[in-house]
Amino acid sequence: EDWAFIRDAATNLSEEEKTRFVTEVREIYAGESTLSQGEQDDLERRLGWYLVEATEGAGTAP
Repeated sequence: EDWAFIRDAATNLSEEEKTRFVTEVREIYAGESTLSQGEQDDLERRLGWYLVEATEGAGTAP
């Protein structure tokens, strides 16, 4: 589980925010998140956007 490519794509986040984002997403996929469903959905949408950024390059609107 290498999340470095997501961290690199999340250029709009501080290092602290990147760490928190990756931690929360990992907890969602492990079934351990304490966030509301709406908050989880938001993070999953952001993850999708970062995946596009990591694989397709810059220029894609969130």
